[in-house]
Amino acid sequence: MGLKTTRWDAAEHLNTNEEMASYLEISQEEPDPELTRAVLGDVARAMGLREIAKQTGIDIKELNRAFLTDDEPSMKTIAKVIRGLGGKATVTPRKKAVVKSLVRVSPTVKRAKRKAS
Repeated sequence: MGLKTTRWDAAEHLNTNEEMASYLEISQEEPDPELTRAVLGDVARAMGLREIAKQTGIDIKELNRAFLTDDEPSMKTIAKVIRGLGGKATVTPRKKAVVKSLVRVSPTVKRAKRKAS
């Protein structure tokens, strides 16, 4: 006899804003676009897709397609959903040394520095 399993849905266990925020934050420790999409979908479903649709102006069918199918949502959709969830997307460098080395070799930054001098 095989192992018996039951379906588990994260959205059913996200009951407070703090739990949702923690879930989103933890998912970004090792950024993975598929994980981010899944977590945003879980949080949106926990809050209610109809409510998110109202807050973002995105059709509920588009939200379902973006988070419940294999279709990849656009960055515009993701940004609207993040705002609808009361959040904001930010980019934070993982290592300062990487950013410093990029700044040192970036022709755009070099030109900007020369113009400022």
